[in-house]
Amino acid sequence: MAQATLRLKFLTADKKPVRDPAMRIEVCAVKNNQLVGALREGPVPPSPTFTVPAIPHPHQHLYVRVRPTRFHDTNLEPFVVAGDETKRFHLFRRPNEWTPRFDDWADLPVSFTPYKNVLEASHDILVVGLRGVQLNTFAGASYDGIDRSKDKLVFAKAALLNLRAKLTELHDPLTDDTPWFSYIRRLIKIGRERFIAEVDPVMADHVRHIRREIGRFEDYKRTPAKNHHRNFPKSLDVKKGNLLFSIKSRCDLANLQLTLGRGTDPDTGNNVWLLDTDIDEHGDLAGHIGDLIKHKFSGGTHPYDVHDLLHFLSTRDLGYRLLARP
Repeated sequence: MAQATLRLKFLTADKKPVRDPAMRIEVCAVKNNQLVGALREGPVPPSPTFTVPAIPHPHQHLYVRVRPTRFHDTNLEPFVVAGDETKRFHLFRRPNEWTPRFDDWADLPVSFTPYKNVLEASHDILVVGLRGVQLNTFAGASYDGIDRSKDKLVFAKAALLNLRAKLTELHDPLTDDTPWFSYIRRLIKIGRERFIAEVDPVMADHVRHIRREIGRFEDYKRTPAKNHHRNFPKSLDVKKGNLLFSIKSRCDLANLQLTLGRGTDPDTGNNVWLLDTDIDEHGDLAGHIGDLIKHKFSGGTHPYDVHDLLHFLSTRDLGYRLLARP
C-alpha cells in the first residue's frame, strides 16, 4: 500500500505555536476506528509528522484525535489523504491549566479610554457569587490589586475585558459608527459570564427598535429576555413585560446578547435603563474554523474559553493574556 506523510501543525487560538508537556495523538481510520498512524505521548513538537496509508478513495477517510494536557481535547474532522499533506489544528486552552496576567491600569492603551472612564464612574460594584463583597472603586490601584485568591473576582475581571472587546467591536446599526460600549454609564455587577450596567436611554430605544424591525437587521435576532430578569439586582426593581427585551448577534461563535430592562435607582428614585450583557461561546464552531475542528466546552461559559474565541476570530488586545500554570 502506498504511504503518505501527514504533518500536523498545532497553533494556539492566537496563532502561536503550541507547547504542551504531554500530548496523545491518534490517527485512525473512520471505517473501523483502526489506528493507522503512530501514537505519541509526552512533549510533542509543534509540527509532528506521521507516515499513514495513502488512500485516495473518497470514502476511505482518516481522522485525528488530539488529547493535550493544557488544551481542550480536539478531533479533526474526517479527511482523505491521497499524498503528502499538512493539517492544521488550532487548540483552545483548558481553563484550569492557565492563569491571567492583566495589563496594569497605567499600561492600558488609548483605545481603552472609554473603558477606564466607565470604571472611574462606577462605585460599589457587586461581584456574582461573592456575597457581601463590593468593589468600592475599580480603577487605578484597586484595578491592579484585586484579590487573586478569589477566583470569582479574577474570572469576573477577565469576563469584563472580554465583553469590553466585543461591545467595542460591534456597533449600533442605527448609527454611523457608534460602539455599543459607548452607551455604558457605570457598572453595577460583574461576573464570570456577564455584567450589569446602567446605560444611556438611547441604547434601550435602539435595541427595542432593532427587535421590533428585526427583518431589517440581518446581524441580529430576537431572543427571550424573561430568563434574564433574575440577573438584575432586586434593589433596582427591574420591570418585566414589555420593559424587558433582548436581542442577540447572529455570529455563530462568541455571540453577544443585549438584554435591556427599566428599573429604579434606589438612591434617587429616578427611572434608569439597565443592560445585562453576556457572550455565549457555543455555536456552529466548525462553520467558522477552516480546518473543521470541533471543541467541546463544558461547565458554562468560562472567560478563558471566550478569550481564545475572541483571539481566534481576530487578533485584538483584550487587556490580559493567559500564562500556563507552573
